[in-house]
Amino acid sequence: LSFEYSPHDDDGDDDLRIVEDYFDRTLGDSYASLGRVYQDYCDEMNKLSLWIMELLGMSLGVGRAYFKDFFEENESIMRLNYYPPCQKPDQTLGT
Repeated sequence: LSFEYSPHDDDGDDDLRIVEDYFDRTLGDSYASLGRVYQDYCDEMNKLSLWIMELLGMSLGVGRAYFKDFFEENESIMRLNYYPPCQKPDQTLGT
């Protein structure tokens, strides 16, 4: 399952609920609570990534807003993958 995330729409509206809307349109009302969970998750990951960009700019000496300003109007793709358990876990490498 993949869906788009953007913190702003073309009008500058900061209260965009694009993930919730996607879940509602695609999966129906029974997945509304899951849509809210992923909307909140995407909102918080956006804040975290911008905070990391500020730290990166500060540590490189180019200014706190240098990278943040570039990425602030971002659009992202959230991808949810599911892989069934391996039938022979003793023969796998990694985690």
